[in-house]
Amino acid sequence: MLLIEKLTPEQEALIPVYREKWRQIALSTERIDREKAADAVNAVYKILGCDEPQIVFFDSPYAALEEFIVQLEKSIFNQEAYIIEEKILVSQRKEIRFQIISKKLAILLKQEFLSKLRDEL
Repeated sequence: MLLIEKLTPEQEALIPVYREKWRQIALSTERIDREKAADAVNAVYKILGCDEPQIVFFDSPYAALEEFIVQLEKSIFNQEAYIIEEKILVSQRKEIRFQIISKKLAILLKQEFLSKLRDEL
């Protein structure tokens, strides 16, 4: 790898030009070319041997933050809902088992009662 140790006078003279160029780019409020940006990101992922990512564009950093918060809230809600659902299902399973056992026990007791009643007659 070749490292530049010293700039030529021409290169030093161009520093303010490039500084201004990149300052303008950094402060630009123009919309990006979404297709070009997606192509660039996908090219990097391809070079790295990774699957293409899902790329989402927003109109502003604020819009991106709002969506992030919405998705985070959904995730938290879904986790809480899952936990509550599991608790309900466990409770229902216990109740169903109790009802089945109670009915079986009632049938057994009835059969035992009828059997003793027949024996006495």
